[in-house]
Amino acid sequence: DAHEQADAMAFMDRFMTTLDRFSSGFKYQNYPRPDNENYRWNYWGESFGTLLAIKNKYDPSNFFRYPQSISAIPPNAPTTIRASAAPEVVPVPPAIVYEPY
Repeated sequence: DAHEQADAMAFMDRFMTTLDRFSSGFKYQNYPRPDNENYRWNYWGESFGTLLAIKNKYDPSNFFRYPQSISAIPPNAPTTIRASAAPEVVPVPPAIVYEPY
């Protein structure tokens, strides 16, 4: 019920806060929180630019998605969202073509 859900969420919030002191500052991706607006850098750090380039190349229609998937920062994003000045983008190799023998 709603009361148990609220208790569970409060427990997880306390648990994650306790773990923060042992972390590198990144967030645990398997515990997504809707209020984590800066998830792009909390999850992927400086690799975000490269991951976004790969996502745009191989999934241009955004078929594989969920609320906190790899996506461009919305133009109307609040100023709390950290934008990387110039992320290093590793070139994506061309698609592998398998040919029959």
